[in-house]
Amino acid sequence: METFDYVIIGAGSAGSVLANRLGEDLTARICVLEAGPTDWHPYIHLPAGFIKTFHMKSVNWGYSQEPGPWTGGRSIYAPRGKTLGGSSSINGHIYNRGQRQDFDTWAQLGNRGWGYPARAMRPIAGAMAVSPSPPWTGRIRCARPSWPAP
Repeated sequence: METFDYVIIGAGSAGSVLANRLGEDLTARICVLEAGPTDWHPYIHLPAGFIKTFHMKSVNWGYSQEPGPWTGGRSIYAPRGKTLGGSSSINGHIYNRGQRQDFDTWAQLGNRGWGYPARAMRPIAGAMAVSPSPPWTGRIRCARPSWPAP
């Protein structure tokens, strides 16, 4: 039986980044377990194809939320990726950062330093913005927008 230093369950965004970072130690033995297939399907690689992955049981767990008072008693369909890349592979290549009001609300709720722009996040965002990492390294490349924040 093989032994590993680390066992990572799920090869979604977090699991893949974790495996990549742990793999920087060339002596570490890492096992990554993923329930779904590789992300070979063309619908995953076409931004408009994500709508087709919504009901593909091979790459989507197809969860539904429990009905509750905030949904008017409705059960809301919640697609979740079951493939390499996880939900990031079936989200239509969309990445969204929170709006200014989101950050300010978190700060108003007592999370000091989370206001927009968050002092605590400036060094991190600055470091990511100038990251020279090629896309195949597993790191997200970020750039400052060419337009000013509202």
